[in-house]
This record gives sequence, structure tokens and C-alpha cells, in this order.
Amino acid sequence: IRRGSSISQAMADYYDSFSTLYRALIAAGEAIGNLELALNRLSSFLVHQRKIEKQLVSAMIYPMILAGLLVVAVCVLVGFVI
Repeated sequence: IRRGSSISQAMADYYDSFSTLYRALIAAGEAIGNLELALNRLSSFLVHQRKIEKQLVSAMIYPMILAGLLVVAVCVLVGFVI
């Protein structure tokens, strides 16, 4: 950025750190001249994404516990039968 390049170009130089969606959204914000709107939408998207990830993890805890107990029960049954 200090060399005079745009934020999207600076982000493109570090493509492994920023996803294509982030870079495209910033580039669109620069193109329309409203970077603040683009950054606000990116922030909202990230907050929503984290919320969904938390919900998914909390929804998967119970099935994982049941699967673990099922494996333990099968191992105990096989151990006593064999």
C-alpha cells in the first residue's frame, strides 16, 4: 500500500492469507469508490460465518458422543464374545 498499490492488489500479493472472496469484495469496493461499504459487508459476512461455525460445532457434539459410545459398546461386546 505504501508503494501506491491498491488494497486489493496488496491482498493479492498474499493470496495464501486472503481468500478470493475477500479480495474480490475489496476490489469491488475500490471500483465503486465505496470501500467502507465493502469492508462493512465483509465484516458482517465474517461474523455470520463464525456464528454458523459455532452452531455447527455445537450441533455435532451430541452425534459424536453417541458415535464414541457406540464404538466403546461394540468393542466391549466383541471383547467379551471373543
